Amino acid sequence: MKVDHFILGVPDLDVATKKFANLSGINPVFGGTHPTLSTHNALVSLGDCYLELIAAVPGKTPGIERLNGITAPRLIGWAIEYFNTEEVRSVFNGHGINLSTPSFGSRVQPNGIKVGYEYMDVEGLAELGCPVVPFLVRWISSTHPSVSSPVGCSLVEFSMKHPKSEIFDKLLKEMNMEIKHIDGNQSDLKIVVETPRSRMVLPADMEK
Repeated sequence: MKVDHFILGVPDLDVATKKFANLSGINPVFGGTHPTLSTHNALVSLGDCYLELIAAVPGKTPGIERLNGITAPRLIGWAIEYFNTEEVRSVFNGHGINLSTPSFGSRVQPNGIKVGYEYMDVEGLAELGCPVVPFLVRWISSTHPSVSSPVGCSLVEFSMKHPKSEIFDKLLKEMNMEIKHIDGNQSDLKIVVETPRSRMVLPADMEK
């Protein structure tokens, strides 16, 4: 298991893609659409993981609640990649964390090829609030987006702020995930990304 990707929700995908390119020197590639969610995205590699910029398709109501009414870029979630469904369920259950029944999703790329994935949600941790609670994803018969997306950026730091960091501490250590915890009353995520032009702090630098 490892960090798979971070999700940066934005009001307008074209505007956000151009801004990220201007700040970083790396132009995120259009990833395609999620037909059942009325969303589209752009992707950029961060090394072993990737950043997903996601927005509602213009004129559509997004199927992702955290994108409804969004007025500025913000990190709305993150994902853990897994490779064996029963094995990862056993690890989480061992720490008293339940996972949902696997579901399947897809994204249609600009070339018309469908990218498929299996995913599971973490259950029973609603008190931590979004976007701290991750979901889990297993890619099916496709090149990982961290490999197929534009390279040149790398993840420097991942930090999360919430009032109950001890819930995740032991589990994340077991998975060898280096995540900085900050105590706070509100749940929030922050990542620091090294780019050819600057060291970016997201979402703050995209909000300026």
